This record gives sequence, C-alpha cells and structure tokens, in this order.
Amino acid sequence: TLTRFRISEYSQQVPELLKECYKHEVAQRGRAFIDDEATNYAIRKVSWWLTDPSARAGLMLSGTPGNGKSTMARSIRSLIDIIAPPQSFSNPRTRRVSALELADIVKAEDFDRLGALKRVECLFIDDVGCEAASVKVWGNEISPLVDLLYYRYDALRFTVITSNLERGQIYDRYGA
Repeated sequence: TLTRFRISEYSQQVPELLKECYKHEVAQRGRAFIDDEATNYAIRKVSWWLTDPSARAGLMLSGTPGNGKSTMARSIRSLIDIIAPPQSFSNPRTRRVSALELADIVKAEDFDRLGALKRVECLFIDDVGCEAASVKVWGNEISPLVDLLYYRYDALRFTVITSNLERGQIYDRYGA
C-alpha cells in the first residue's frame, strides 16, 4: 500500500479539515462558500482518497468550468502541507504546475524543473487539456503530460489533475 502523506492517522478529522481548507480557498478567490450536498459529497470523496491506503495514486477532478476543481486541488495541497509539512523549504512535499506551464518547461528543456515535478511526492497539474497535447523539441514529438504521468505512475507518485475535459475527450486527446 502507498503511504498517504502521513494523513491516514488523521482520517477521522480529514473531512472537516479539508472542508476548512476549501472554505479558506473559496474566500481567497473572493467567493462565498456554499455548504451544499454537491460540495460535501466532493469533500467526502476526496477525503476518502486522501486516507484510504487502497486508493489509487492518482486523482482526477473534472467538470465544467467554475465548479471548484482548482479550488479543491488547492485545498488538498493546503491540507497536506498543514498535516504533513515538508522537512525543508527546498524540498517540498507538493508542487503545482499548470498543463500549459508543463509544456513550456519541456519546450525550454528545463530538466531541473521537470525532474522536480517527476520526484515530488504529490504533484498537482491544473487545467489539463488547455495545453498542446504534444510539443516539438529538436524535431522530436514529445507528449509532456503523458510522459510525466507514465513516469509518476511507474514510480507510484501521487498526482492530482484538474480538467474541463470529459472522459471521452481525454481518451481522444491523450490515448488510453
């Protein structure tokens, strides 16, 4: 089983703590928190993912624009950083990158940043589907997102993705 950021030991408190992080992120975005069943359901599902050792290493938050995917991802990251803080500032447990930024990192051949994204314990990739599915580097066609996800999957690294794409669109764009 995979270690869940040492959050499992707080499994009873995670739903309420995540909800508080979510409220904070909503306020940071200048919005009003709506305590409805859809939000509470999402918090329960994400809390399960965070604490259940049998859950997969990846979590995809998808849906229409403006429904709280990025806010939830930021809330997860805040919770992890609060409960299981990094041992040093130079070695964070979590990182965030937009899919557009990831493509730019690969195009610029910024291997230090790419390596950091591969190695970090939990990576948050925002707005998957907004970037070019492949980029050319020295004449080679590279799929930054797919390559990074395969690497992280093989290494059993936690990855959280947000996207406005639906399941079929993801399959059409990136393959199985």
